[in-house]
Amino acid sequence: MEDPRTVADVISRSFNIIARHGDIAWRQQADIIIEPDVKSFVWDDFTRTNDLIAVGEAATQAALPEIKALLSGEKRDSPAVKEA
Repeated sequence: MEDPRTVADVISRSFNIIARHGDIAWRQQADIIIEPDVKSFVWDDFTRTNDLIAVGEAATQAALPEIKALLSGEKRDSPAVKEA
């Protein structure tokens, strides 16, 4: 990770740290977490919106068995499903 170059970089990084810390709490409460692989995207590249939607849809499709199992009350050994 490169050093921040501007005040905006520092503020942005601060918000990222706060968000990451907040993630811990909601992840512990979630039954299923869907994390699309968006590493190849830049946060402000709005020209690739359709590609982002497709990646999110693929990740959701992959999680559907776990979602259906959770909704039907089945317990699964998937890392995506956490027992409540």
